[in-house]
Amino acid sequence: MSLLAAAFCTRRAGKSYGAAGFMYECSERHPGSSVLYLGLTRDSAKRVMWKDCIIPMERFHKIGSKPHGTELSMTRDNGSVLYFTGADANSEELSKLLGQKYSGVFIDEGQAWKQDLKKLIMETIGPAVADYRGLIRMGGTPSNRTGTFFHKVTTGQEPGWNLHNWTAFDNPYMASKWRETIEQLKRDHPGIEDTAGFRQNYLGEWVIEDSARVYRFSRSRNAGEIPKAHAKDHESWVIGVDLGYSPDPTAFVICSYRQFDRKLFIHKAWKEKELIISDVADRLHALRTKYPDARFVMDAANKQAVEEIRKRHGLAITAAEKHGKEAYIAIMNSDFETSAIVVAPEAGELQDEYESLVWDVTKIGQSKKEDPSCDNHCTDAALYAWRWSYNYAWENIPKPIPLHSEAKIDDFWEKESDRIEKETNDEDANW
Repeated sequence: MSLLAAAFCTRRAGKSYGAAGFMYECSERHPGSSVLYLGLTRDSAKRVMWKDCIIPMERFHKIGSKPHGTELSMTRDNGSVLYFTGADANSEELSKLLGQKYSGVFIDEGQAWKQDLKKLIMETIGPAVADYRGLIRMGGTPSNRTGTFFHKVTTGQEPGWNLHNWTAFDNPYMASKWRETIEQLKRDHPGIEDTAGFRQNYLGEWVIEDSARVYRFSRSRNAGEIPKAHAKDHESWVIGVDLGYSPDPTAFVICSYRQFDRKLFIHKAWKEKELIISDVADRLHALRTKYPDARFVMDAANKQAVEEIRKRHGLAITAAEKHGKEAYIAIMNSDFETSAIVVAPEAGELQDEYESLVWDVTKIGQSKKEDPSCDNHCTDAALYAWRWSYNYAWENIPKPIPLHSEAKIDDFWEKESDRIEKETNDEDANW
């Protein structure tokens, strides 16, 4: 039996009842052990599992466990205890799990967690199930948040996980109701089957709603090779830097804009973890050698780091403007939509962030904030560089036609013909 397994389902597929069955199975296999259910919050654990699954299952099967409603636990006749809690609200809840051992742990709503799920599983829960060679299970549904650990697990990007995928059509208690619901939705709302929300909740597909995306980047419109600059064109360079250490990396994004061209070209983007200040300075000195006239724009939240780079390492740094971020993202999005930004293949990590970064839906009614579970290191560095780029100020001008060329001769005779025609019309009018 696999130590790590994940359930990826639509809504109403029976995942929660499956989680309850898993917990009872673990408690039977290891008498006297503890089994843990982790929801997003204690309240959600109470509503989703305790009220709608555990209590009905106890009654229907007449299991006879002893409930403890205050601490949300169920004590079995064999001494095993099923615990239900939430751990995504803050890191303090996670720390309470340390020092205990479990025969099984089920993590629910994996798509919605904001805490570092990988760290939770590998560093906290993994050691806690070692005594029993216990099992770790994770369940969830598709959402807009495609940059999460759960997304990586359910798309095969994380090794070691046994993935189980099913929909409400596979739930014998819901299949006919599910089919009727979908048919009615299609009748009442033509075209709904093409919307992201329908595909997520009814078909179990990973897809992002357009309204949820932070940036309007499109690979078909904005990704591509950058044309070589003309020898006579003046090219200005701006390099954005978003400082980090661990787990958040430091990100570098190299951009340029050209005389008489309204496009911003993003040439390269990359991220590195655990860079100390001298490491960052070394990277910037290397970039200064390659791009001697480049402007460095850096996140100035860590003022000590910026000043050390300026004074100790002799690098001119422009402090990134942090205020009005949401408004400037909206302006940058208009550049994406009008194809005024071109992102090269060498900026692949930036392209990935553009496609996965979504707004935090828990902040409805407040100023928009990016979802903290999504990477935004390269996107921030690119935004810093974009704000200090002046490609929008240049106007496209027609290139001069070479002398003695066929085009030049045609242009001359076209203008001469217009002149003769105008003079003839003027003479006729005067006569």
